[in-house]
Amino acid sequence: MFSCWYGDANELSVLHQLPLVRDTRCDVVVVGAGIAGMSVAYFLAREGRSVLVLDDGPVGGGMTGLSSAHLSYALEDGYARLEALYGLEGARTAAESHRAGVAIIEDLVARENISCQFLRLDSYLFNPPGQPPANLEIERGAALRAGVEVEWEERVPLESFETGACLRFPDQAQFHPLRYLAGLTQAFLRRGGRVHTQSYVKRAVGGPRPFVETDRGCRVDCSQVVLATNSALKGLTYSSYVMAMRVPPGSVQPALYRDSLPNYHYVRLAPGGASDGSDLLIAGGENHREGQTFPQLFSTLEKWTRRRFPMVGKVDYLWSGQVIRSAEGPACIGPGQEENSYVVSGGSGHGLTHGTIAGPLITDLICGRPNPWARLYAPREFAHAR
Repeated sequence: MFSCWYGDANELSVLHQLPLVRDTRCDVVVVGAGIAGMSVAYFLAREGRSVLVLDDGPVGGGMTGLSSAHLSYALEDGYARLEALYGLEGARTAAESHRAGVAIIEDLVARENISCQFLRLDSYLFNPPGQPPANLEIERGAALRAGVEVEWEERVPLESFETGACLRFPDQAQFHPLRYLAGLTQAFLRRGGRVHTQSYVKRAVGGPRPFVETDRGCRVDCSQVVLATNSALKGLTYSSYVMAMRVPPGSVQPALYRDSLPNYHYVRLAPGGASDGSDLLIAGGENHREGQTFPQLFSTLEKWTRRRFPMVGKVDYLWSGQVIRSAEGPACIGPGQEENSYVVSGGSGHGLTHGTIAGPLITDLICGRPNPWARLYAPREFAHAR
């Protein structure tokens, strides 16, 4: 039970590549084979660069495979907060880039013929019981100013519990992240890319002559290094809890659901996701700072879910993952501290679209092209290096 339901996708052999066993060289080394690393590698390969991806686990074996797989530009920080922190242009850039992240995934699913259950649907933001909708009105106004389509609804499209007035964000999406990564990896390999799993990078050096070294003593010389491990920058790390519970087919309207609590809850449906072909309701939340211990949180999450979705049956899967927020600004995609190095980190609860955004953004930086998102995501900790 204590596993993620995406685990069946690990049977796809492309997620498990052979380790690196000899010295080599390439144009770009990408450290990390999650959605960020594989997106960067794929876009660089499309530019004709020779790219080598290294990871100590399988492709998608980190936080990508533990995601609840919401693809949304209804951002968890809220557009009111984003506007207050980064101004209207910053909020608009955040909306534009994450909208593009969803569109990029949709385009690659079609372009590369990836079977990953991609589905466009609505996202709903609602208050906990008893809270007036004033905060939602503020968020609606900020989202509209940022160029995000959002509408008032009397309630979410569920008969099982009453939410009161809520916000609906149309044209969001969901998918199976590991099946998407499997398809993206195959597309990358077809373009001459190389992936080595079971290859822990113990040293990555930028500067005029970049290289990386693995725990097996192998060295890779390159022109650029991209650190896409989601741990390259100082940030705030949170734990989030997720469970998948069986529901009768047709009993839950497919959509993305999220409440406005600080340790917010998020819910979606995975049609046919159970072992017997029935639907799975994927519910998550109860986030807290890493290092704190709350052993009852799976139980708390289950109680929250059963109160609002009384049709749920047995719990098939339980898992938890980490969410990393940048300590000094929005999520980071850009130049690292050393010359010829780049980082992708701090995607927070939108790591899937954040990692996808990194593909074209890092590629543009390496190819010397301007990118409209670069300023917002430039790592502030490394400002002195640029």
